[in-house]
Amino acid sequence: MTPEPLTLFPARYVGRHRRTDPDTSRAAARSVGHGAEQAILDVFRPGVAITDDEIAEALGYRGLYPSTVKSARSRLAKAGLLVAAGEGLSNRGRRMTKWRLP
Repeated sequence: MTPEPLTLFPARYVGRHRRTDPDTSRAAARSVGHGAEQAILDVFRPGVAITDDEIAEALGYRGLYPSTVKSARSRLAKAGLLVAAGEGLSNRGRRMTKWRLP
């Protein structure tokens, strides 16, 4: 049995707009999602801790620059969906925080 994927934002929060917004704003709101956060969550497995560089590598750099990965991962950590789990090394040999599911 496959576990249900974790989600950061329930469907009711995606594509929100005000009733007074013009049609163009409504269309823009529908087109915006939280794809980076969801893609990052999909990389994690229970009990496995990885760095931001490892996240980017696992995603195959699918249009997500390392800075985008770091920003999205930071939002996930602030939401309590990821927790710090020690240190690892970056691709350049620098110390980086490892992250895991809570």
